[in-house]
Amino acid sequence: IFKIAIPFVITGSIIEMINLVDMNTYIPIMQRVSGLSHDQLVYEYGVFNANARRVIQIILSFATAISSTTVPVVTDTYIRELTHVPVEKLSAQEMKKTFQKTREVILHTLNLFALVMLPASLGLALVAGPIYQLLYGVYDPLGEWYLQISCLMAIPMGLFYVLVMTLQSMDEQKKAMFGIVLGVGMKLLIQFPLLGVFGSEGAMYASLLAFVYMCAYYFMVIHGRVNLSAQAVIKRLLGAFKASGWMVLGGGLLLILMKGWVGPTNRLGALIELAVIGLLGGWIYILSIAKSQQLDVVLGTKKAARIRQFLQIETK
Repeated sequence: IFKIAIPFVITGSIIEMINLVDMNTYIPIMQRVSGLSHDQLVYEYGVFNANARRVIQIILSFATAISSTTVPVVTDTYIRELTHVPVEKLSAQEMKKTFQKTREVILHTLNLFALVMLPASLGLALVAGPIYQLLYGVYDPLGEWYLQISCLMAIPMGLFYVLVMTLQSMDEQKKAMFGIVLGVGMKLLIQFPLLGVFGSEGAMYASLLAFVYMCAYYFMVIHGRVNLSAQAVIKRLLGAFKASGWMVLGGGLLLILMKGWVGPTNRLGALIELAVIGLLGGWIYILSIAKSQQLDVVLGTKKAARIRQFLQIETK
């Protein structure tokens, strides 16, 4: 039990591990590479490591929920298809025939993740200014910028949870642990140079690259187990990327127009701005995924069909 449980506990604590690296290295490094005062360093650290990350915990909860439901489904499907065949002795062509259902389950999970996390992360990044002002009472360009970076960082962070849970579902706890060692090592390795080049935001770039590195490693391991190709993943996620792109384009244009007309606002103005842009962006996104039948993945076929009927949308 402990052999299986401990890796799940450790992988669930990866964000805290990355935060510990920032906590112990950020100020000492910045005192060496920048001319900022100690008070300014504490302020900037609080903005990106407390204020911004507190907000993205909301959308990261979507990823943890998706990843937690992945474990029993992938485990059951993988074990059924494995049928005591040594994976190491299978050729790539034999793997394609052996793990078809497992690949489909993983692709479905990744598609669901993309359909939820991409609009949530990109949408939150789009309205980072109004959200930061609404939550903390003041408009802070630095806080808006750091929140935008954190929202983009939430995508590989969420993907990490999905991939590592998928890997552990296939009884690959050792490689899951090794991936974390690689990620934390990468964070420690690039923390100093990125802080020196980019300043405080370099810590966020180091975290982002560490999570991307871990996700790439986990995907390679999963590919080695069930022959899941990058082409198949991209093809499956294309609908989510297109819909999210249209959402960001429409919401971004409206945000620019509102900034030009209204200018600086208070908390009430930020709330109105957020509501208007959110409604338009959400409407564009729902229309896009409903038309491409991606809404079925999120809500199920019956509910999606009722929504398409209500909106009078013809599927492709």
